[in-house]
Parts: sequence; C-alpha cells; structure tokens
Amino acid sequence: MSTATRRVAKTKRGKRVLHSREPKQVEGPKRLLVLKGHATSQLVGDVLGDLASMVRPLSHRLSRKNPEIMPFEAGKEAGLERLASKFECSLFALGNHTKKP
Repeated sequence: MSTATRRVAKTKRGKRVLHSREPKQVEGPKRLLVLKGHATSQLVGDVLGDLASMVRPLSHRLSRKNPEIMPFEAGKEAGLERLASKFECSLFALGNHTKKP
C-alpha cells in the first residue's frame, strides 16, 4: 500500500482493527455464508441446510429470508457484502426459487 492511501489509526482499538485487516502470510480457512433469498421453497431450504452441515465448523447459516439481498442485480450487492464482512465469510450460497420454467 502506498503511503498516500495508507490509513493511520488514532486509537488502540483502531490499531487492532487495522492490524487484523492486514495481509497475512498464512490465510485462514474460507468460511461459507448460507442464506435464503426472497422466495425460497422448502426443497431449496433443505439443500442449503445440507450444504451448511457438510462444512459445519466453517459455515454460518442465516435462518430468515433476506428480500433485500440480490447479489446479481446492479446496486443491490451491498447488503451481501455487509453480511460477508460481518461474519468474515469469503464464500456465499444464496438459495432462491421461482416458478418460471
């Protein structure tokens, strides 16, 4: 990072946060965020549950529907990015169901 864009912390808590976000020599394991979309059938929910149980210690499953999260729509991916950074997950699985053929 260049010195012009490098952030400088003013408090100890800020220093800890910036230190935790620095690049590491050995990265941790990738975590999976599993969440339901705005229209999720029981079958899709069961598949998401099975997927979360297969990678159990490294997955975080959200149980409620998330109608505001549409990662492939322009401008609507911010909610997913916020959740991924909150739970420190680099992978995500979103289940959605429509009746259109």
